[in-house]
Amino acid sequence: GKGGGEGGPAKRSCVFKFFAAMAVKLGPDATVPLLPMICAPLFRAIETDAGEKRDVCKALAQEVVEVVQGVVGHELFFAAFNACRARQKERKDSRRAERTMRKVLDPQAAAATRISKNLRKKVSKKRKVAAHQDGRGKKLRGAEEE
Repeated sequence: GKGGGEGGPAKRSCVFKFFAAMAVKLGPDATVPLLPMICAPLFRAIETDAGEKRDVCKALAQEVVEVVQGVVGHELFFAAFNACRARQKERKDSRRAERTMRKVLDPQAAAATRISKNLRKKVSKKRKVAAHQDGRGKKLRGAEEE
């Protein structure tokens, strides 16, 4: 699922280390057909930037990319990596188009979503203002009025 689940970074780093070892052990001929499956998680780790935990994985993924690239060669590796990038972009664009289409096809649902979103913003703003007042001498103002 999303977020890597339990032990995410540890599992991911094990998988990345396995990819590197496998590429070195199998050599270029056996690794090339596996490139699409190797590149997808590496691409995801390198391209998404979310938090400190990801930085370790990102660095490791970068190292694994260099190892695999050394085994299969720059051209083949980057062809597979860019194909992966194109696939991700295509998915992202199709999700965006689907969202836009849903807004057009069901304007009432879109309006409901918009209203609930604005309501959440309003509640959030009230909460922030209240927290700010609690921290900044709301009591003083009350004392002046007496």
